[in-house]
Amino acid sequence: MSDVRVRPAVRRLAITAFVILLPFAAHSVWDYIELRRLVSEIESIKAKGEPVSEPPGFPALPPDPSGKPTAAGYYLAASMLALEAESSAVVTPVQEWFAAQAPDPKALQTLAVPLAQLVDGTREAVSLADKAAALPFNGFPGGTEFSYRASGMAHLWSLINARTLHLSASGNGDGAVVSMLTGLKLRDGLREGSWFAFPEDRQVAAILSLTRPSSSSLQQLADALAREGDAGVQVDNFLQQRARYVGTIWRRYYGTDPSAPSQYSLPMRSITETVLRPWITHQTVDMLQVWAELARVAKMPWPEKVDARARLIDRLEPEVDGRSLSRYGWLSRRSIPVAAYAQVADATPLIIDRSSRVAVAIERFERDRNARPALLTELVPQYLAAIPADPYTGGPLRYLRAADRYTIYSVGPNKKDDAGDLRSEFDAAVARGQKYRRIRGTDIGVTILTRP
Repeated sequence: MSDVRVRPAVRRLAITAFVILLPFAAHSVWDYIELRRLVSEIESIKAKGEPVSEPPGFPALPPDPSGKPTAAGYYLAASMLALEAESSAVVTPVQEWFAAQAPDPKALQTLAVPLAQLVDGTREAVSLADKAAALPFNGFPGGTEFSYRASGMAHLWSLINARTLHLSASGNGDGAVVSMLTGLKLRDGLREGSWFAFPEDRQVAAILSLTRPSSSSLQQLADALAREGDAGVQVDNFLQQRARYVGTIWRRYYGTDPSAPSQYSLPMRSITETVLRPWITHQTVDMLQVWAELARVAKMPWPEKVDARARLIDRLEPEVDGRSLSRYGWLSRRSIPVAAYAQVADATPLIIDRSSRVAVAIERFERDRNARPALLTELVPQYLAAIPADPYTGGPLRYLRAADRYTIYSVGPNKKDDAGDLRSEFDAAVARGQKYRRIRGTDIGVTILTRP
């Protein structure tokens, strides 16, 4: 048998080709493995009946068969007008005035001047929101929240609240209630579309502290507050945010609809994106697994989800130098789903709505009996069917009376009754000289000042 010899040049060429091609082969294997993991994760989401994509782009509003303007059309037009207005510099001092230990009526008169100017200058935008509130609302077109309109809606929401504060400061209780009802209609519509995270609505405190609305207006307000946000809507929005994330990643790197993940293509991308694709896919799978755990907790009822959420976040985000990774989103691959979950996990807006509903019931009780109730149980069943529950404990909301005010509150995340502390964090921020400061304490609720 003849001895077959390989020329040294050919051998060197083969070894060089092997060394060059090995990383490409390894990269392809890694890319395939990560892609199959992602496909499996998406199929798991679909098996639960949960969304994995949403229509791309910004579809136009469907025309109304009657040719009349729709509520969504009025809202979107109002949002365009509201974009140029900046209300926080005017509204925030008024809100902080309410948080003072002893609010000075003369100071409110001073603060009310720029507030009136703001309301007068944005009257057209807010009047369009009033027209929308009087019509049936069937939602906004899908995808609209990604456009500049979302910022306009946030401004519009703030302008409606500014008008409510202005009318309250002017003593127009019925007008303030009508304004707040417009704001609640807008809030409910935007919550269903997950346009942005809403701050708590404390307008009832201003209305009841500064005005005396008619009995019919109080009844309207009580009815509106009783229709508090459905927890299922928040969960649906949370899952839709995941679907939006999946759709964005999938279409960019795999070129098809994630609703059929097994049928994928590999579109041409830049060299950097192609090289990083398996790593990005690995990150995506990791985040979807976190999302699945958070979704499980989000579906739990209050207060069960409070402790479950705390245990999960502690496990997902270990401490780094004594600080949670959630404060350093660039360090944590899980920061996206954890941030998205915050809107579902925050019970503050729900507590403010429930506390405000109790405050309206107390106002009606006081009108009828010329005395404030000593206990919240006195409001049942004539003014409330039951005392609203504290989401953090499952027990009833707390009630604290003083000569110049009363407070309805939840014990908050620490589950400790701190005697209606609604401002200690705000006071600490003021002491530190912080420009941005939230009016918060260790408890959560509303305080109604006693009218002179």
